[in-house]
Amino acid sequence: MTAADVPATEGVDGTEVTYVERLRPSLGLWLLVPAAGAFLAVAYGYALGVAAGVLTFVVITALGGWVVGRTTVRLQVDDRVLRAGRARLPLTAIGRVRPLNAEAAAVARGPGADANAYLVLRVGYADTAVAVEVADPRDPHSYWLVTTRHPHRLASAIMNAKEALPDAADAAVQDL
Repeated sequence: MTAADVPATEGVDGTEVTYVERLRPSLGLWLLVPAAGAFLAVAYGYALGVAAGVLTFVVITALGGWVVGRTTVRLQVDDRVLRAGRARLPLTAIGRVRPLNAEAAAVARGPGADANAYLVLRVGYADTAVAVEVADPRDPHSYWLVTTRHPHRLASAIMNAKEALPDAADAAVQDL
């Protein structure tokens, strides 16, 4: 399935959304939260009593669940911008887009990383990524590296949305 096969929906601000993906924590990470709460509950319960153990379990599990839940990232491509979490990159500022398999993404996150890259990494949520070149010389980031479960679909959606933009010459004529 390509991005062209996915029906576009209307965004809150009237934009045409062509791709949406939520990077949620894995089940293992969610299970780690109550396990950590139970481990600490036993330790504090043994030292301070059952009430302290139960309170520790409840607090650690609730706090850990809140923290893990906050790590969810939404990726979205619409007819104007690429959104990765709260960050936005206008389609007009996008150069080349490359989907990366697990091995290439690991190199891009590690030895092949650029200090000027903008990183939206969720290692453990997905092994693959997309590298999005930033073509705006005023932007301090040379590229974005975005973790995704569907690198080819995301890259296709970005390029299709970019190709659908009116040319700069057409925009200048429309402004007259």
